[in-house]
Amino acid sequence: LMQENAQLELEKERNSSDIETLKSELDKLRAAASSKVSNIAYSPIGPLLTDSELATRAKLLRMERDYHELQRDHEMYKQRTGRAASEIENTNKKLNTQIHNDRKEIVRYKEALKHEKEVSGKLTKQVEHLQKMVAQGKGEA
Repeated sequence: LMQENAQLELEKERNSSDIETLKSELDKLRAAASSKVSNIAYSPIGPLLTDSELATRAKLLRMERDYHELQRDHEMYKQRTGRAASEIENTNKKLNTQIHNDRKEIVRYKEALKHEKEVSGKLTKQVEHLQKMVAQGKGEA
């Protein structure tokens, strides 16, 4: 019994020593965890999250980023299409103005051509009349 008692006393001392070592390691871990927790408390993540919650949060952040990128792309697309529509509208106005001016010019040319035909017809008649007179004058002479 005395030998068994001595072994138990030795085991008790080893256990006490192990307990003291574990307590000091636990205190160190608590101090480290406390500083990390205080850092996390001020971060956007908040208190410690589970892996599933962290994965969900990461997915949500990616979705938010993608959404903002899509919004930015949509705004750029609207600006580009707006500029393109404005350019097309301006080009159409210029072309319509040019067509209107070309039509007015065609009408002027048609009127000038009509006038030239009238003058030409009158001159042709006068020349024919003069030729007849010359022919008559030669015939009388």
